[in-house]
Amino acid sequence: MSSSPILLPISTRSVGFTIRFLISAIRCLLGRKYDFDWYRLSNALYRVTLLRLHAKINGGFRHSFITRHISDEPYYLFEGQFDAIKYIGADFAVIHRILSAIGYVKYGPDCFVPFLPLLKDEQRCDPINVRFTNLREIVTTLANPETSVEIRKHFWQHNPIPGAKWSTAEANGKDEFAATTILSNPNDIIPAKYNVEELHEDINALQGIIGVMGRKYPREIVNEIIDYESYGSRAQFVSSIAKPSRCPSYNDNNNDNIKIPTGELDTFWSPRWLKQNEIDLGVFCLLGEHSDAIKNERLLAIRFEEVATQHIYQSYCTYHRPNF
Repeated sequence: MSSSPILLPISTRSVGFTIRFLISAIRCLLGRKYDFDWYRLSNALYRVTLLRLHAKINGGFRHSFITRHISDEPYYLFEGQFDAIKYIGADFAVIHRILSAIGYVKYGPDCFVPFLPLLKDEQRCDPINVRFTNLREIVTTLANPETSVEIRKHFWQHNPIPGAKWSTAEANGKDEFAATTILSNPNDIIPAKYNVEELHEDINALQGIIGVMGRKYPREIVNEIIDYESYGSRAQFVSSIAKPSRCPSYNDNNNDNIKIPTGELDTFWSPRWLKQNEIDLGVFCLLGEHSDAIKNERLLAIRFEEVATQHIYQSYCTYHRPNF
């Protein structure tokens, strides 16, 4: 192993996008045959997946010493939290693909360690870098009408939270941004004091829908426990600019389909040459979106287009259209 691993910043917007695509597809497939609370499942899956993503990144830290000066909550996770998630077995295949892709990876003589870079104090409400550790702070900020219009609008335009409801859409049914638009459901997205008991409740709720999908659409379920210390994929190298693309405001009307994310993401690059299967996985996972909110821009150098050796023109949405 190299004595100086290269730090690889990881963005998280695709977690929410993937969940919205997934829940929308399952809702269409199962319809009213089962009494699932799709709204609760969206929020539960988002919380649990962000927590698991943080744990997967922690697993890569054994290859390098990561400090609080560069990374958001290194080594975070209380023992009870990790105990709850480490033996999750049956999993949605799309979630499993993202989590499995994250981790320490080698390329020739170089080795790379994924991490969550610190955010600027004035830009902590960043839609590109929503993490389990800052989710509560973000939703309370967005629910506060005193928060600047610029912050609320930027997040709304790039919203990754699959269960987010916005006040304008709630009031008149029009999912449009206005100066008064705020997030209307922060406590549903993550409770103020989300604890291990609630984490177990979320996992149990998710196992119910996973069980049904496993019986009806077994190809969409993976019966494999995530190894949180396993190596990741070179797919993590795929980088891009974070263009406006968002999960529309969640609509509780059961007669309506759950709307999929809007906007198109189709331009990517990599600092190292990748095989086609690595490119495909990298575009699917969308782990390398650039954000101006990163505190130390030098840590983003590996993601800059100027250092790209390979340019990629493929559609992100294409990889998330259901094939079942």
